Amino acid sequence: MRANKFKLPFILVIMLTFSVILTACNLFGGDRPAVESVEFVQVAAGGTHSLALDSEGNIWSFGSSWNNGHGNTRAYRPRIIRTGHGNTPLPAFVYISASWGHSIAICEDGNIWTWGNGAWYDDYGVFVDRGWLGHGEAGSESRPRMIIMPEDEEDDDPEYDDDDIEVPVFTAASAAHQQSAALDEDGNIWTWGGGYLRGLGHGESSSEWRPRMIETGFGGAELPAFTAISMGEFQHHAICEDGNLWVWRDHGPRMIDGIEGLDYAVAISSGRNHNMMICGRGYVWTWGANAAARLLGHAAGEDGRVQGAANPQRIADIEGLTNITAISAGYHFSMAVCGEGYIWTWGNGASGKLGHGGVEVEPRPRRIEGVGGLTGVLAVSAGSQEHSIAVDGEGRVWTWGRASHGQLGHSSSRSELNRNVYTPRMLR
Repeated sequence: MRANKFKLPFILVIMLTFSVILTACNLFGGDRPAVESVEFVQVAAGGTHSLALDSEGNIWSFGSSWNNGHGNTRAYRPRIIRTGHGNTPLPAFVYISASWGHSIAICEDGNIWTWGNGAWYDDYGVFVDRGWLGHGEAGSESRPRMIIMPEDEEDDDPEYDDDDIEVPVFTAASAAHQQSAALDEDGNIWTWGGGYLRGLGHGESSSEWRPRMIETGFGGAELPAFTAISMGEFQHHAICEDGNLWVWRDHGPRMIDGIEGLDYAVAISSGRNHNMMICGRGYVWTWGANAAARLLGHAAGEDGRVQGAANPQRIADIEGLTNITAISAGYHFSMAVCGEGYIWTWGNGASGKLGHGGVEVEPRPRRIEGVGGLTGVLAVSAGSQEHSIAVDGEGRVWTWGRASHGQLGHSSSRSELNRNVYTPRMLR
């Protein structure tokens, strides 16, 4: 009898110990391979979470629980997302995008997967759910879930025998605040989510709960095939195959023309209230409202003031800021990578997101220097709040800025979550 007296408490202790170990693995990445042995090819900074895509098509994520795709479990260190909605196995992915509270990924078969916060209360206490996850229903998704296109549903209907319907194959995507977009292999743009300000490009203010193709441009104009898209918070852009830039907000897409000195666009990035573009000669062009003047990187006028730019303007007179290969417009700051693989940042420096060791405003592009090993950068991503992420030529990931939710991937304990990082630091 005395031996059985302690049997139940002993079992409870074992169960509690196992639970603690499992939780630690989930939070701090105990189930993950060594990050430094992984080759990463893409990165995406959201609001309080981050994504990194490796060369084998696995998505690694870290940060706040609902956004990271790990099933409502916070991840302080990078972890592979192992399963999707309903514990389904995940395919290999080829493209990732992240925004304030949700993420989009495209798998090698061309299907779209989304996850994250699908609804929340806004600043006025109003419950907002406009379908930006694209699943045709309200609610959030704590793990990646594939979007079922209408054609897929019809093909599953035994009474539907039209074999001419083809499901689009998607190649790129862009996540924005309460809105989403994807580009298919034929150059068509599909959008879904909140239709406020008619921002989905369909000429309507209604929300779209599933991806819907933009069929015509402003005034019914015929649309060309597009090669790149970027969704901002208030303006959205696309580049067509002949290098012209298109924009939409409260109307259908229309081409921006008459910009002196602009040859053709090769890359576009839309932020909260400013935009960036790379032209064919490798220059950076920016534009935005007066409120975004310090994000644009342009020199002050004769009166010493920096003005906004309603139309794209080239950033000039910055030695070394040439042959630009990558750009990213974030929340009140900008990032660019030059041909030599150096990172340039400018704008609001809160939380150290510019990577220069402080929090000062940088009105002009400034190169990040003095960080050992940070060379040959291939891509950057400016977060929707206050952190940055980059991947270098050796496939290593670097993060810096705000660390409030584990979005930098360096935390080994809860006490380190609020320790911001002021210069780029490599994930290990």
